[in-house]
Amino acid sequence: IERYEFRHPVCTTARLAFDLLLYTGMRLSDLAIIGHQHVRDGTITFRPEKTRSTSGVTVTIRMLPPLVHSLNWCREAGIPHCSAHGLRKASAVRAAEAGATSNELMAMFGWTTSKEADRYTRAADRKRMGLSASDKLAQMSLPTHTGYGTERK
Repeated sequence: IERYEFRHPVCTTARLAFDLLLYTGMRLSDLAIIGHQHVRDGTITFRPEKTRSTSGVTVTIRMLPPLVHSLNWCREAGIPHCSAHGLRKASAVRAAEAGATSNELMAMFGWTTSKEADRYTRAADRKRMGLSASDKLAQMSLPTHTGYGTERK
């Protein structure tokens, strides 16, 4: 632990991930869904993913000072809203905007239906089509009295 902390000081992504794991005892599956909605009055309250359907136990833990210190870096860096799930969503947006199809997104993100994938590709397609349409409009000749181009013939 000490070697890792020395190698990865606070203000690094590696240290934030390490502190989240070390000072909460959560599984990665739980860290991926934890967000501001789970934090209140210095505590984190959540239902572990692994036991959600069996025991349904709720876990409440205190946010320990080293974790608070690491999280404060996120606020100082202007990224307090970031989460692992947010990065997953950002990855899906980027893939869709790069032209990934719904089927490709389903394969990449492990979705079994196209509902989630379609949401990302629809948004990317709308953005692409909006930019394409505005580019086409810009290519049109505008009337000379506007001062922007030549009169249409």
